[in-house]
Amino acid sequence: MKRCDLCSQVCRRNWRACGSRPPLILTYCGVLPFASGDARHVRKIIEFYASTADQSEQVAIDIARVGIAMMGGPQEPLQGLRAKYGDNVGRQIIYAATAQWAIQANAQRHSFVDQAVTRFINERQGTPAAKGLAATRPRR
Repeated sequence: MKRCDLCSQVCRRNWRACGSRPPLILTYCGVLPFASGDARHVRKIIEFYASTADQSEQVAIDIARVGIAMMGGPQEPLQGLRAKYGDNVGRQIIYAATAQWAIQANAQRHSFVDQAVTRFINERQGTPAAKGLAATRPRR
């Protein structure tokens, strides 16, 4: 058995075991596409991001703002998150911002990730998630 096949099996097994715990989901989803070479696993990360971003246009905007803050930009979006959304939604926004950053960073480096992002944007045109990904996509 090749190393990538073994890693892919371990990741898939752990993906099912981690249930709905976002940090674990993002960890395993981040490894699976590269272990398997399968873009379906990229879509899981995109759908995770979309599940929060599609709550409203404002949530999608705040996800992008939090992502910028996490990368060293203005910190105000992080500071006001709890007051604006409460603990649970605020935490989801932070996880979604992490997913969005991972999607965009990997799309710059890997064509199969970029193609998955393009497909999502085309299929879900007009949704807050698609708009958010399109707006934060690096210029070519």
